[in-house]
Amino acid sequence: MAEILKIVVGPLEVNCYIVFDKNTKEGVVIDPGGDAEEIKAALKDNGVITKYIIDTHGHFDHVGANGLLKDALGCPVAIHQEDEPLLEYAHDQAIMYGLKTPRQPKPDMLLKDGEDISFGRLKMRVIHTPGHTRDMPLHEGAEGRIYGRHALCRLCRQDRLRGRLDKGPDGFVKKEATDSRR
Repeated sequence: MAEILKIVVGPLEVNCYIVFDKNTKEGVVIDPGGDAEEIKAALKDNGVITKYIIDTHGHFDHVGANGLLKDALGCPVAIHQEDEPLLEYAHDQAIMYGLKTPRQPKPDMLLKDGEDISFGRLKMRVIHTPGHTRDMPLHEGAEGRIYGRHALCRLCRQDRLRGRLDKGPDGFVKKEATDSRR
């Protein structure tokens, strides 16, 4: 069973998610846009063993804490292969908005459409949905939730997914859950 924590981080108040298997405590951090200490505290408070840091795209407000978390947790950073170049410019992009973001480490994993990311007894699937950036994957994960809210309006119009998505009362788009035990 999955546990999902949402933390609002960074100067643009981006949603960062911690998703983990309640039994094994293995999990992922999605879109760590800033406030690394707050994210680390939530991981520690919940006993999460972080397997991956996953960026839904490479804009500075979604990747700001990548390096600090990677150094502290010793886990790989993953991003879709087409958004890798944006990580190199995240620092400069923040400056254009009058903000500061550290220079980002190179990703350890380049994700592709349809690829699964497993942690504990859970898995997330990468769904390539370009729009907000040329990459913009969604991550279909534990408990049927979709991560990557910038693309949801565009996603709901795509014929290949029409009729398969429902928006729940919490504002998340829900889908049939994916569990690697099946």
